[in-house]
Amino acid sequence: MKKNFIIKTAAVLMSLTLLTACGNTENEGSKDNTPAVTNEAGQPTAEVTDAPSVTGSDVQTTDTPAPTDAATPTGADDDTPEILDPEEGSRIYGEYKKIEIEYKTKDLTATYDPTDVTYLEFSNDGIKVSGKKEVATSNINGRQKATIENKGTYVISGECSNAQIVVEADKEKDVRLVLKGAKLTCPDSAVIYEKQCDKLVITLDEGSENEITATSEFVYDDPEKQNPDACIFAKDDLVINGKGSLKISSNVCEGIHSTDSLKIISGTYDIQTVQRAVRAKKYIAIKDGNITIKSEEDSIRTTKDDDVAFGHIVIEGGNIKIETNSEGIQATGTVQITGGTVDIHDEGKKSNAIKSDRMIYVENAQVIVDSLKALKAEGGMIATKDAIVARAK
Repeated sequence: MKKNFIIKTAAVLMSLTLLTACGNTENEGSKDNTPAVTNEAGQPTAEVTDAPSVTGSDVQTTDTPAPTDAATPTGADDDTPEILDPEEGSRIYGEYKKIEIEYKTKDLTATYDPTDVTYLEFSNDGIKVSGKKEVATSNINGRQKATIENKGTYVISGECSNAQIVVEADKEKDVRLVLKGAKLTCPDSAVIYEKQCDKLVITLDEGSENEITATSEFVYDDPEKQNPDACIFAKDDLVINGKGSLKISSNVCEGIHSTDSLKIISGTYDIQTVQRAVRAKKYIAIKDGNITIKSEEDSIRTTKDDDVAFGHIVIEGGNIKIETNSEGIQATGTVQITGGTVDIHDEGKKSNAIKSDRMIYVENAQVIVDSLKALKAEGGMIATKDAIVARAK
């Protein structure tokens, strides 16, 4: 049988007496787009600042669920994918609280008025700017640098071997960068470096092919925090959408890193890095898209671990293919997969294909892993009857 043949997991059905994935907490910070925790009647029960909303009913428990590691099932003598049974060894309490991601119109919008934008065309000789807004440009030691200080939409094109786009706008304003045939390299820093704005939206223009590359050891703007540390680096909310493609290559740094939240709405991605490929602090939400990742370190990773309202990785659809020597998907919160296909080939001897500090929930999705240690969740794992969770040998 073929390696990636899939077996439906009638064996992983659970009674949906499920784990409470997230508790109520008080969180710091506030934004207008913050969803709230709701009860079964839909009434707000507590504010959750800048976090995905969580729905479902609370159930009190007296014990903490035991860590669960769905390791390789034994006894198979052919190449049929083996069904992972997350129920075995786990203790489930309460009703699962499904994480709901709120998408604003600006998150989903990938079109723009070409008469109401600013155009930046990069080359090794300079940056040609035309359109609505002023953009500061400079050439220092051969680096063609554009600094965007005003809200608005900026269309980026051209090819340059030493280029950088810095966004440093009002913290209450949004900036949209439309990549339209941009092939940019910044050898020792982020190609796109968002220092300040309310939200940075990167749109891959329909039909366009875009490339972002880093080649040399990074020179950090903030040596203590070692930032920026990715080809695309954002200090605030980052959204990527569109119907174009983006290739990110780096032998020195991460691919995409937001120190706030990251949403991938649509698009085609080819990300190859020696470090982490995609990282965000508060949460990562993937709505759709075709994403191929090859990384030496964690492929998709969240890091915030001091607040149960954060740290989640939520995959709602798309096709994700990962090859890594470390964790494929690792979250300090819950990993929730409710659509699409996730295919992980993990060569790490001590790493898990999917790892969560809380729980793993799979519904209406296909999850195929080729890994020594497969799945691990501190709070248990759940696969509903319409999910496929299998291991290709």
